[in-house]
Amino acid sequence: MENCLICNSIDVSKIDPSTFLFPARSSNSEFHTYQNIYCANCGVVQMNKFPNKEKLMHYYRNNYRDSDFAINLADERKIDIPIQIPWSGYSFARFINFYELLLACPHLKPPSQNDTFIDIGGYQGFFLLAVSKVFGSKVLNYEYSLDGLEFAKNALNIPGFEAKEITTDDIGTRANIVSLVHVFEHLEDPSGFLKHLHSNILNDDGYIYIEVPNAYGFPLSDPTHFFTYTKISLSNILTSHGFKIEKIVVQGNQKYGWDIDNNHMNISVIASKTNILSNDYIAPLDTNKFVKDLKKSYSRIHKNLLALKLKRLFKDIFLLIIYLVIFVPEKILKIDMRPIISRCKGIFIKKNNDSN
Repeated sequence: MENCLICNSIDVSKIDPSTFLFPARSSNSEFHTYQNIYCANCGVVQMNKFPNKEKLMHYYRNNYRDSDFAINLADERKIDIPIQIPWSGYSFARFINFYELLLACPHLKPPSQNDTFIDIGGYQGFFLLAVSKVFGSKVLNYEYSLDGLEFAKNALNIPGFEAKEITTDDIGTRANIVSLVHVFEHLEDPSGFLKHLHSNILNDDGYIYIEVPNAYGFPLSDPTHFFTYTKISLSNILTSHGFKIEKIVVQGNQKYGWDIDNNHMNISVIASKTNILSNDYIAPLDTNKFVKDLKKSYSRIHKNLLALKLKRLFKDIFLLIIYLVIFVPEKILKIDMRPIISRCKGIFIKKNNDSN
């Protein structure tokens, strides 16, 4: 790669800010290997090469969304449950990020029953299910997966449109609101998509909601994340394609139990459509400072994770001691501990009530 794929700048450099929890190399080298490139002009992190399209589609359809319950048969077939647990639950839970960000923009019109809300890459439709429950909007699932479209239509009554070429598809309708929830980072041509969205999909008074992984809180190791953003770089690409940033925030997730859970794991933004294409980029950090900041952020997450693990360990040790205190008299000395436990609970509850 000689130029940035977003801004065409030649001020690009290979980076490798790897740490133990935050590797910057492909997590699936059999599928795709690459190096991360940083653009010091617009601030976007991108792969130096993309996987073959056919190989990518095969990966998405056969490996990417396997549930923990998938069964591999002896004849090399694979079967899986129709609801992707826990991913569909995550998709539904992420609605709260959009809802809270919209509340922080009181000047924007919330979705109504007369509005069309399109979710790009909505898969099985659970984000749109939350949208329809809360706002009652007309919803449309725009998705590559035929299985996802079929499930959303049959199980959730959410209509869909099959995505074929995301930079040119004629969906057949205009939208008041368009969402991309952990989809924008998967696009091979985000500039082409934003131009198509601006010209052919979004109404003049419409706005978009995008949620993406934050480079400061998410590893640069997913072989399907072609671009990774910071608040600065996400703002730059949107404003340069005719969108006005209404609100952009760094958020955690719904605490899924991942080792990399942290409070700045994602970036969420609401941006309204304008007629202004601004090339006045917010100046990002230079390459060396950016890599240092990444490692500093990763170090903070490591320390917080260690503190959390120790807290859980001490809690488990405390519970183990309690269990032993109860088990030994009951099982070895044959003492009925229930009256003693009840009295202890009563004393504890009384002390708490007195202190309040």
